[in-house]
Amino acid sequence: MDSGSLVALSQQRALQRSMEVVAQNLANANTEGYKSEKLCFKNLIKKASVNHDLSYVVERGALRDFSEGPGKTTDNPLHLMIHGTGFFPIQTEWGTYYTRCGVFELNAELEIVTASGDPLLAEDGLPIVVPEGTKNITVARDGTISADQHVMGRIKAHTFKNEQNLVPEGHNLFSAQEKPVVNNSAEILQGMVEQSNVNPIYEMTRMIEILRRYQEIQHAMNSHKERQDNSIDRLVKII
Repeated sequence: MDSGSLVALSQQRALQRSMEVVAQNLANANTEGYKSEKLCFKNLIKKASVNHDLSYVVERGALRDFSEGPGKTTDNPLHLMIHGTGFFPIQTEWGTYYTRCGVFELNAELEIVTASGDPLLAEDGLPIVVPEGTKNITVARDGTISADQHVMGRIKAHTFKNEQNLVPEGHNLFSAQEKPVVNNSAEILQGMVEQSNVNPIYEMTRMIEILRRYQEIQHAMNSHKERQDNSIDRLVKII
């Protein structure tokens, strides 16, 4: 395969990967706490000849938009939303993970857990257990959580120096290598959940742009191949 075709294939591969990410964003447009993602690319320049360089497209990684999504009122006392920067700390079998999704419930042990059954952690690093027979659970904006006016603990938003270093682990959870810092300025809103920050109109527009660009490159590759085939045919006839 000639170098021009390899360059075109690298561009198509980049567009294919971008399409995958756009599709993923659209699929999670209604997922609570989901953060949209986009890919970053760079040009890899290789010397083809003295006066000619080839520019290949290489994927550098993903950039996630951690901006706050719109809030939705649910009036469920176990639905919480972080207004500001930060994440809920969640205890998993692999260690402490972090999420912006505040859709919580009670498990059989009366712990406040995620939909996957992983406990929400208080500022002391322990799961929050609701006393049996509790009628009213309240969460103040500073994260103080009470059961029938009895304080059980406090929920704090955890932040990181570089959020882009967080690693997605599925179920809207992220793992972190660096130690988190408590964000005391963030507010915990009870009876609300943060919606996805995906902009469906933007993503659909982006999808159309990617498709058109892919088709343009494919058309150019087909034309190039056709010219090569014609040149070979003429050369064979001459010989």
